[in-house]
Amino acid sequence: MAGPKDEPTRQYTPKPRSGSIVADDPTKVSGAYAIGELVGKGGGGEVYVAHDRRIGRDVALKRLPSPAPTADETARFLREARIQARLEHPAIVPVYELGKDEIGRPFFAMKRLAGKPLSELLGVATRERMLRAFADVCRAIDYAHSRGIVHRDLKPANIVLGEFGEVYVIDWGVARVLADEGTIEELADAEGVLGTPQYMAPEQRANPRVDRPADVFSLGKILAEILGAEKPLELDALATAMMHVDPSKRPTARACADRIEQYLDGDRDLARRRSLAEELVAYARGALARRQRTDAMRAASQALALDPRVDGAAEIVTTLMLEPPPQPPPALEAALREADRADISRHAKAAIPGYLLIAAFMPLVVFTKVLVWPVIVATPASALLMAVAAFRLARQPERAFNWMIAYAIGNAVLMVMLGMLIGPFTVVPAVASFVTASVITYPTFLERPGVLVVTMVIGWLVPIGLAHSAWTISGEGLLLRGYAVSFGSTAAVAIMLAASLAAVVMAGIQSTVLGRAHRAAQHKLVAQAWQLKQLLPIDPR
Repeated sequence: MAGPKDEPTRQYTPKPRSGSIVADDPTKVSGAYAIGELVGKGGGGEVYVAHDRRIGRDVALKRLPSPAPTADETARFLREARIQARLEHPAIVPVYELGKDEIGRPFFAMKRLAGKPLSELLGVATRERMLRAFADVCRAIDYAHSRGIVHRDLKPANIVLGEFGEVYVIDWGVARVLADEGTIEELADAEGVLGTPQYMAPEQRANPRVDRPADVFSLGKILAEILGAEKPLELDALATAMMHVDPSKRPTARACADRIEQYLDGDRDLARRRSLAEELVAYARGALARRQRTDAMRAASQALALDPRVDGAAEIVTTLMLEPPPQPPPALEAALREADRADISRHAKAAIPGYLLIAAFMPLVVFTKVLVWPVIVATPASALLMAVAAFRLARQPERAFNWMIAYAIGNAVLMVMLGMLIGPFTVVPAVASFVTASVITYPTFLERPGVLVVTMVIGWLVPIGLAHSAWTISGEGLLLRGYAVSFGSTAAVAIMLAASLAAVVMAGIQSTVLGRAHRAAQHKLVAQAWQLKQLLPIDPR
């Protein structure tokens, strides 16, 4: 009977005796084996290292210690050999031969193991290695259960890890064959409880006739020892389920093996992802120190994708998002230039209708009294010329600085013509303000706003000087007489009112176009920031 006092079955390099083994040598077992050292001893028998001289291999040989075993001892011993022999599984030691020595004691030869029991490796070997071995043990026990055999004495001392990755479940001396009711089981009644109390299922303490869940309980105790203090949540839950007081609620050995293997595969992948993420964060920090922001952002974002909770990645991404680079990299500069071109094109397209609207009013002037025809002709010509310039700017937005200055001067000339036509103190200031506010949004003038403002102010002031005879300041106020057209007719007044209305409508249309573009750009930035935020780990607080 196996119990807490049993020594673990360990096997070492055999030391076969040289020469012949005399007949009265107590270690002589048949003539085929040369016996080496004793490596294990317990109630179930003695285990020696032996050398099979027939085929020249080392084996482990187990025999009863007593030279005159009882019938019950012999029956139990032979039953263990037969049970172990019928379990053909890689994790169960194969039996080579069953026989008797010259004085009648039964023995069986089996594969010699080279390794250490799990009991000696707890806290020494890595948890991953022990969990993989444990999964193999669960597979072996599941195989035994499928053959109707319950081990009944599973414990770390009965699990051997080989030197080359092998795993073996040993000591099947108290195994129960579920179909063998009424045979060897009654032998336990007079000898006490079968198994090792520390790893025994509750139901096994009361009745040795246990079923498969009893082995699962013992496996749960072993798993708890492997996990130690740092217990992964999912595996801790598995160990708890395996040790459930109700046998019917324990998982099968196969389900336990599957769960352990799933955890190991996921844990290995998670560990690899975390390792890669940490390497990427280290690289990102170095790139940030070298002011290689693009490389730093790429590495940090990849680290977040691999492991959202890796330390440092979120901070690097946030820093790079919120702090613009002092010197944009070439790729970013190209992207910014492309954004400027799109903005210029959008603004230029919005300006074209305004210029055309100014030109469209000129035919109405013929219904008034024309005083200076060159101004009447030059005003729509200037408006049409600016419409063409705006069209070209929309098609080819990346223009040189000199071209943009000419564009500003063209707008100023148009203000001069309007001032000469309808006076510099009526609609022209509003139109000049509207045109200035629109054109100054171009990057060229955002960088040099004074150039445009001065140019437009000059365009508004010139008519005041050239058409000084068209206005007079008296005690009654400002008197407007008209320079290019006479304001004395009803048609002239209607044209003035229509021009004012057109200026308001023009400003509204242009502002709507620009406002919608600004709103769309702002929403795009907010949406992008929100999407980027989703990449960052969620603060559990």
